Amino acid sequence: MIIHIINRQNIRRLNVKKIKAILNFFMAKAMPEDINTNWKELSLLLTDDDNIRKIKQQAFDIDHVTDVISFSSQPLPADDKRRSAEIVVNVERACLEGRKRGSIMHEFALYLAHGCDHLAGHDDRTVKEKKYMRRRELHWLKMATKLRLLAELFMPALNPKHDSLKKKLISRP
Repeated sequence: MIIHIINRQNIRRLNVKKIKAILNFFMAKAMPEDINTNWKELSLLLTDDDNIRKIKQQAFDIDHVTDVISFSSQPLPADDKRRSAEIVVNVERACLEGRKRGSIMHEFALYLAHGCDHLAGHDDRTVKEKKYMRRRELHWLKMATKLRLLAELFMPALNPKHDSLKKKLISRP
């Protein structure tokens, strides 16, 4: 499976190699029946509150900021029968929620796991479904942590004094 990363945020510098590794891990956990047989490519779009709100509005006609959105497409008849997918992750939300919960990287990785879980066909419309998905995703995160896949998903800021997230946090009421 080919993984493309599109970065449309300036809140965190990315470690693309590590992000691809953890995405491969989560996709393999979500769909253990051999992801390379079923999936041709996965695009990861990293964005912020404003852009994910626009995407959610366009795709679902819902004007709301969210943490992650997943899309998959059926293969075209001329293709090799493997599907393509896109996961959109709100890095700004991961940073804000991660600070509250104790780990930005853990929160970001949770969003990646959640996106992969949706691509596997799981839904979170009911309380029961949400609990099921969250248990799976936390289990994957625990395994990924033991394998050190969560370490260094983000690169150090070029200049911590000019960290755009800090500016946003200071300017928010």
